[in-house]
Amino acid sequence: MPGWQLGVLPLLLLASITPPTLGALSSTVGIDPAKLSHYQQAEFTCQDGSQKLPLNLVNDDYCDCPDGSDEPGTSACSNGVFFCANKGHESKTLYSSHVNDGICDCCDGSDENSGMVKCEDRCMEEGKEKRQDLVKFIESQEKGLAKRSEYVATADKMRTDAQNRKAEVDALIAEKEAQISQLAVKMESFEKVVEEEKEARRQLDEANAAAKAEQEQRENEARTLAAAEDGSGGLEAQAAAPGEGGDAQGEGGDSSQ
Repeated sequence: MPGWQLGVLPLLLLASITPPTLGALSSTVGIDPAKLSHYQQAEFTCQDGSQKLPLNLVNDDYCDCPDGSDEPGTSACSNGVFFCANKGHESKTLYSSHVNDGICDCCDGSDENSGMVKCEDRCMEEGKEKRQDLVKFIESQEKGLAKRSEYVATADKMRTDAQNRKAEVDALIAEKEAQISQLAVKMESFEKVVEEEKEARRQLDEANAAAKAEQEQRENEARTLAAAEDGSGGLEAQAAAPGEGGDAQGEGGDSSQ
């Protein structure tokens, strides 16, 4: 081979290698969906804030961040965390050291993504009992909600009945208060009539007492006057009696002579 061809060959080999695109996330395997936005920025920042990296260095099987957050989908960082989606079952997290270790830790097999081991997706089977339990739980919740709705309806009816009863009682109280007010007015009028009657009786009693006293005074005066007249007549009779006797004696003396 000519020498110039030997010199061109390395250049052709270099040209055939496509360099990684900066700013493109190579893989989202092992990333928790709740943290995915952190891996979709213009550049990746280690979760401990220690440094910033181009996105093409995330999940590139080389540990750049001290906290291992740049390699969630590989085993490059022993302190990294791998997220198992496990669709059809429960999701879970693993230490990245379990990724591509030849053991199927995730039921969906996503932790063994190197192709060395083929893991069957067991999530639907493993999650069957869990889903059945979940269905039972949902059914019990629905029954509970139905019962709660029944209780709420009963409580609403009781509240409506109580409000209606309260309205009736309030109306009855208002009616009785009106009657009491009317009775109070009548009582006041009656008490006024009674007081007037008492005053009239008192005045009548006073008039009767005054008339009786006046009558007694007149009777006393009449008796006194009568007694006085009787007393003066007796004195006159006594005064007239001795003279008459003398005359009689005189006349008798004369006859004796």
